[in-house]
Amino acid sequence: MTPIRPIFKILTGLIILILLVPHKSFAFSSSKVSDTIKVKGTNVVQDTITSLIATRLINRDFNDIYVQNLRSSFFGQELFQPIKTQLVADVVANFVVYNTPKSRLFVNAFTRVKIRLLSTPGAPVKSPSYMPGIQLFYRLNSDVLNSEFLSGGYTHHSNGVRGPTLLPDNSFM
Repeated sequence: MTPIRPIFKILTGLIILILLVPHKSFAFSSSKVSDTIKVKGTNVVQDTITSLIATRLINRDFNDIYVQNLRSSFFGQELFQPIKTQLVADVVANFVVYNTPKSRLFVNAFTRVKIRLLSTPGAPVKSPSYMPGIQLFYRLNSDVLNSEFLSGGYTHHSNGVRGPTLLPDNSFM
C-alpha cells in the first residue's frame, strides 16, 4: 500500500496544477492580436527575436519603396514653356547615404543637372542649372502594402550665373 500513496500524491498534485494554471498553448497565444505583427500580410507572433527580425524585414521593404520614389533622369521636351526648347536633359545622380534594416530612417543625397537646348537660331544651350539636395524618408507604420511614411528634403538651385538669367526684354544674357 505504501507504493500507491506517493503515486496518488503525484497524481493529485498534477490534477491541482492542471486546474489552477491557465491554459497557455502556442495556438492560444498566437491568436492574440496584440502579440502579433504583420509581415508581408502574414501575422507573426512577437517575441524578442521575431520582433527584431520582423522590424528589420519591414524596414528593408520600406527602403525598397523609398528607392522607387527617388527622382530619376529624363530626356525629352518641356512643352508649354515661355521659352521654346528643342531638347531638355534632366540628369539626376542619387547617392543613398543611410539605408539599413535596423532603422526606420532613409537618407538620400542627390545632384541634379538640367540642360536646355533652345529652339532659336543657332540652337544655343542655356547655362545648365545645378541642383544638389538631400531627401529624408521616415516610416510611420508597419504595413508594407499600405505604406505610410514622411518624406522631406532640401534642394539648392544654382543656375551658374550671377544675377537673373533673363534680360528685361526676356532674352538670354
